[in-house]
Amino acid sequence: MQGNVPCLTGSNKYSTSQANGLHQLRRYVKVQSAAGTGAAAEHHVQRQQQQPQLSSPPAVNYSHLLRRHKQHGCPALLLAPMENLADRPARIALKQAIGGFDEACTEFIRVPRHSDRPAATTRGICAAYDACELGEVPLAAQLMGSNLQLLAAAAERLVHVKGAPRIDLNCGT
Repeated sequence: MQGNVPCLTGSNKYSTSQANGLHQLRRYVKVQSAAGTGAAAEHHVQRQQQQPQLSSPPAVNYSHLLRRHKQHGCPALLLAPMENLADRPARIALKQAIGGFDEACTEFIRVPRHSDRPAATTRGICAAYDACELGEVPLAAQLMGSNLQLLAAAAERLVHVKGAPRIDLNCGT
């Protein structure tokens, strides 16, 4: 990405028109996904066939990524984990339509407070995560919960089994 690093200036908050555009994009992606037919679905299938499928998640040098602004004048651009907005279809659509971000993060992966079967619970809550979802763009996992043992088990599974490059923890009640 050297030499072609996107930079954003101004506030990091979305304007009303930007937020409305993202909501429309999300709705469009869901409609197309549900329909499974039409030109958009065919285009998506063609793009998927053209892109090489990664067998392992991309490696990330976070030290370099976070220092890049000193060398190139532009900080790392991370796609925020916005619940009910930046879900899987929206992340994929944004990558294909716009691109240019260095990393994305999942919406909340909720870890329950209690579990009678911690291993099964951990497998279940981590099942949908796919580190290769965005191809060469790393996808961090965001865990939310207050049970430290289940949070630790889920983080360990996401990193060692599912290939997550980074875990974002949201702890609380």
